[in-house]
Amino acid sequence: MDELDVLDIDLSEGASEDSRKHLCPTCGKRFQRPSSLRIHGNTHTGATPYSCPHPGCGRAFNVASNMRRHFRKHA
Repeated sequence: MDELDVLDIDLSEGASEDSRKHLCPTCGKRFQRPSSLRIHGNTHTGATPYSCPHPGCGRAFNVASNMRRHFRKHA
């Protein structure tokens, strides 16, 4: 897949090129919000800042929504 194909895929996902102005310096993926870029950065660094609050669990995740989905399994 060449660069032109990647651009076509990004634009077909529902956002214009102008709205995705926050560029990941590692992989080139673009985001509409700087907060989304920050969260995406955890993918590259391996950071897992979101810990499951269930006593004794100890699992940690790189995205808050993944932690919340996991936490519901304890119920």
